[in-house]
Amino acid sequence: MSGDSPLLSSAQVSCYLGAADWLIGVVAHPEIGAAWDQSSSLANLSVGGVAAHVVHGALERVIALLELPAPVDLRPVDIPAFYAPNRMDGPEDDDPLFVALRRRSAEQAQQGQVAVVASIAGLEVPAPPTDAVDVCVSVCLELARARVGDVAVLRAFTRAERAEEGALRVL
Repeated sequence: MSGDSPLLSSAQVSCYLGAADWLIGVVAHPEIGAAWDQSSSLANLSVGGVAAHVVHGALERVIALLELPAPVDLRPVDIPAFYAPNRMDGPEDDDPLFVALRRRSAEQAQQGQVAVVASIAGLEVPAPPTDAVDVCVSVCLELARARVGDVAVLRAFTRAERAEEGALRVL
């Protein structure tokens, strides 16, 4: 890829920003604040830790990347290759990457809900934007197909009694 053409279309940027606004609204919700220090459904992370991880990953890192010059001589990778390092094999995964992510998220969460969402304007909406959901479902489907194959994915969608356990769990 060359630095001459944009990496993302205006529709893709709009989709991402809409999803970011939705995400900020979720993280800023009073119920999230009330549960901030409680354990989340993710091992070793509080609700605040998950919120801080999501905000940092989805917003702060992207903003930092957008401030850098456009990269040159990129090697495109498919979605499964891009997300492969992010898949945890178990809830207690002690891979150094996950340990570092949990530690950083916990540190950010200690600042509190207001600090995690400060300086990031967002809108509260009842459901994520449809175009963002379309992208997420497409990515998840591609990851599931790469991980377990088409037959297992079809069974998971259509035949609960024949579905491979965790076939649609992609991260």
